[in-house]
Amino acid sequence: MKIFKKVVLIHLLMLLIQVCTTQTSQAPNKSTFKSFDVNYASAGVDVSKEGNVQFQNGTNIKVPVNAFVDASGKTVKGKVDIEYRELKNASEIVASGIPTNYSNSKKQQFETEGVIEVRAKSNGKDVYLAKNKDLEIKLPKNIKAGQNLYHLEESGEQSSYLKTPFITQAYAQNATDSRKWVLVYEGSKAQISNDNVPKDSSDASQKPQENKNLDGTFSLKLNLQASPELAKYKDTHWMYAGKGSKNDPTSEENKWVLNETWDALELVQNLFAPNVVLKGHTKAVATAVFSPDGSYLITASSDYTAKIWSVTGRLITTLKGHKDFIRTAVFSKNNQYIVTASGDGTAKIWTKDGSLVRTLEGKKNVGIYAANFSPDGSKVVAGLEDGTTKIWTLEGQLLKTLEGHKKAVYSVEFSPNGKYILTASADKTAKVWTLDGKMVRDLTKHRKAIFSARFSSDGAKIVTASADKTARIWSLEGKQLHRLRHRKAVYAATFSPNNQYILTASEDNTAKLWDINGNKISTLRSQNSPFSYAVFSPNGRYILTASKDNTAKLWTKPELVPNTPYELELSNSQKVFRTTIKLLANENKELASNNEKDDEKEPVKSQEKEVGTGKIVNERTIKVSKIGYYSFARPIVDKNSVQIKANFQLDGKKLNNVTVYLISGKDSKEVAKLNRQDWKSFRFTPGNNNRILAVLPDDRVAVFSKKDFQKMPIEEVKKNKAFTFILRKKSKMKSVKALNEILQ
Repeated sequence: MKIFKKVVLIHLLMLLIQVCTTQTSQAPNKSTFKSFDVNYASAGVDVSKEGNVQFQNGTNIKVPVNAFVDASGKTVKGKVDIEYRELKNASEIVASGIPTNYSNSKKQQFETEGVIEVRAKSNGKDVYLAKNKDLEIKLPKNIKAGQNLYHLEESGEQSSYLKTPFITQAYAQNATDSRKWVLVYEGSKAQISNDNVPKDSSDASQKPQENKNLDGTFSLKLNLQASPELAKYKDTHWMYAGKGSKNDPTSEENKWVLNETWDALELVQNLFAPNVVLKGHTKAVATAVFSPDGSYLITASSDYTAKIWSVTGRLITTLKGHKDFIRTAVFSKNNQYIVTASGDGTAKIWTKDGSLVRTLEGKKNVGIYAANFSPDGSKVVAGLEDGTTKIWTLEGQLLKTLEGHKKAVYSVEFSPNGKYILTASADKTAKVWTLDGKMVRDLTKHRKAIFSARFSSDGAKIVTASADKTARIWSLEGKQLHRLRHRKAVYAATFSPNNQYILTASEDNTAKLWDINGNKISTLRSQNSPFSYAVFSPNGRYILTASKDNTAKLWTKPELVPNTPYELELSNSQKVFRTTIKLLANENKELASNNEKDDEKEPVKSQEKEVGTGKIVNERTIKVSKIGYYSFARPIVDKNSVQIKANFQLDGKKLNNVTVYLISGKDSKEVAKLNRQDWKSFRFTPGNNNRILAVLPDDRVAVFSKKDFQKMPIEEVKKNKAFTFILRKKSKMKSVKALNEILQ
């Protein structure tokens, strides 16, 4: 019997661990009661096309194409199940377990007209709204005029569009709930009027040409049929923010821009500007990198030389001795040595003052295209034109030849722990090897030559750059995580020191900055030459690029000010147009502008309306860009409220670790969830239909009723600023309906 009990206990513990560790913030199980919760309605939708989900209560959710991504940021295909529920009264709000702490410095009380929750799953796993994708939710009843819209900010939301998973117990009244309600749209009677019903969503290209406006803004014709993702820009008004008329879309010479129908639109902020230009090479610069301590720069060129520079752009020394182009030049980790790789079939090791230490020879008449040091500086690895990779000691002893690539090896690198070697080749593959020559990973999704492959600093990811116009992020296990696109070949890609960003360099005259999830952040543009290489400085604050115009450039991040310019690029199958605009929030339309006077007049409150998480469109419709809870509520200012230190007692014993709810208001629309730390500043308004509900273990509750409040010695309570509420225990709660009866 004892053995049987142990087996049952072990199974229960395993089940509990499984439940806890698989739960995420996508649909957090924080309900108040163990045995029941407010039910969800669920309906499926094919996200490969735009669709509508209709629920039995009359709610309709419009889902755009490719609206969802999984936890890795990959676009979800096929069927997605939309889960939806409404919390319409106090009992449902209490049962759900959601917090009522609105993010408000004045600590005001709030009255809610109701809460909605929307979640999504694919194959039983949580999925998330992709960046720049909105759900349009049409409600069965009108939103009461004057309501604000609040979003429940869950764990990790401030730092990422993908919410961080967290573990929670289904019943943990003493645990701290870090979720909080944040204002995302401020309502007014004007904003919830019929005048704000969305206009016809037909293709912008079918509108009559009224693209140049009297206020100096302009509109664009967008091919929404071919590129439905551009719908978010359909009603956007733009304003030119550049200098001169050359790139002004509203000028006479560029009037064709407003008549053209555009298939693609790219909007990025210019976060970096060239600060130092390294001039001295007579041919294209293939690579440019920092020394590990950030004190020096080194460039490798087709003019047979490598040059060492100060970070201010002063030439320190030139490394001469190669008889053909130099494709790479890098410092050792201790900053003492440099290795160069050349088409003349040699790799050379130099001191940082320019003295030649040693020449490593591969094969006769076989170029060496890449070379690098091991983390401890004791070895050198080189990639050869014939597809082999060679490992030498620093003293020049050949240790191993790695064979497996079918064409030239363009990139070589040791893993951060020194146990592996990463190679990239013209044969369209990148490979990971052990030092004894065993291939352990083969990355094969690129369609053309791979020019570069780099480890993240923690060794957990790999990024590759290819002639197929993409860079790709991989897990160390070989799974492709994200694909980053350019218009032409990508020559280089690398991680930032903190592994949160990716930098790519391309033949399309741009270097692009991306976040780790593949979202484009900024573009560095060369006016007349492709970028052949781009790297971060060791502290991550600067970017160094190499170009085919014989120069390298050091880019710094300028001071960002309100209305920082954005670069707008428009393109279709035949034309490309680039210009500069500035973004300015506007109550009724998204406005791209450089009008400083308008910016000065912009009321502070309008910023709250445009934070991007949610918006009240009209009296029945909202748009949301994050999964989760949304509340229609407003703050209450009541001068008659009383603040006291509260204690709670049941059966003659003082309660400590329980959650208490204060339900108030004419229609019980004021619900306050109070944990132990909130009791010392317990606030209520006498005569406001008050009730208290305390949640006890095993789904039991205790109450302090409306009649009990009426018997309180209010004047004495105000004087003492303290009161002990004597609660009465009720039966075990088994349903929302039973809870609602208790709260009447």
